[in-house]
Amino acid sequence: MAVGQEARAEGAAGREVSSGASAAPPGAVEPPVRGVLATLAHDRWVHVMLGLLVLLAAGSYVLPLVADLDYARQSSAVLQGPSASHWFGTDEFGRDNAVRVLVGARSSLQVAFGAALFAMVAGVVIGLVAGYFRGPADAVAMRVLDVLLALPEVVLALVIIAVLGNSGLNLVIAIGVAFVPVFARVTRAGVLALREQDFVVASRAMGARSPDTMARTVLPNVLGPIVVQFVITAAVAVVVSAALGFLGLGPEPPTPSWGAMMQTAKSYLYQNPWYGVAPGIALIVTVLCLDRLGARVRIALGVEHSGAGRGGRR
Repeated sequence: MAVGQEARAEGAAGREVSSGASAAPPGAVEPPVRGVLATLAHDRWVHVMLGLLVLLAAGSYVLPLVADLDYARQSSAVLQGPSASHWFGTDEFGRDNAVRVLVGARSSLQVAFGAALFAMVAGVVIGLVAGYFRGPADAVAMRVLDVLLALPEVVLALVIIAVLGNSGLNLVIAIGVAFVPVFARVTRAGVLALREQDFVVASRAMGARSPDTMARTVLPNVLGPIVVQFVITAAVAVVVSAALGFLGLGPEPPTPSWGAMMQTAKSYLYQNPWYGVAPGIALIVTVLCLDRLGARVRIALGVEHSGAGRGGRR
């Protein structure tokens, strides 16, 4: 009985960081990275989802080069249905939809992960500073984030693109800014739970500068929710990127994107329904893989709750 109680106590101590009651030594990271990686390495669903994403990403870059597939090559086979030579049929210019869907994954994944990375870096910095120092910096940062949260992601991205112009980089920035408040709030919540813990106070008492304490002691202990939020934000960013592409923003023609393909396909639904179904299926599979991958990472890290979308709402 004593052994079982001790094991349960150790398990509870390993989850104290996410619940805001940590007894870890200075600079400790919970849960251990090796344990998390081992858990994910033995998860079959993680293998499946990562495999699909890797195949999609690698195929969008490698397959068109190896197989000499040109997404802009036109032919007389206009709006044809699926066949052995054109798996997803052809578009209004006779271009192969399967190749265009595959190449469209390139821009979708680039924008999604680029925007998630931008939002994570900016949001973590804001959340660290606001949560650690509190006071006026915290109040100003939270009010600015409240203003950003009041606007839907697509609307905010449209405003930013209208100011900066339509380009791949500006699209990443526009979508990334929309998700900065999520990372800032997740980081700030973790910092507020840790800033008065013994190991953080000890770090300050030993003469460590505030940037060192934040980067080496506080940040490693709040990385779990941040990593989970990164994966989930990438999934939502794929949808936002497709929505903006549907509105005519994104790569310039003839470079394909899933949103632009679905926007054009709505005019040819009766001639070739697969024109719009194919990029829709690719979008659904990608989002589901990223969302479920985020859920498995959350379980492995022992994070109790992690919101999807903005404001921490799932």
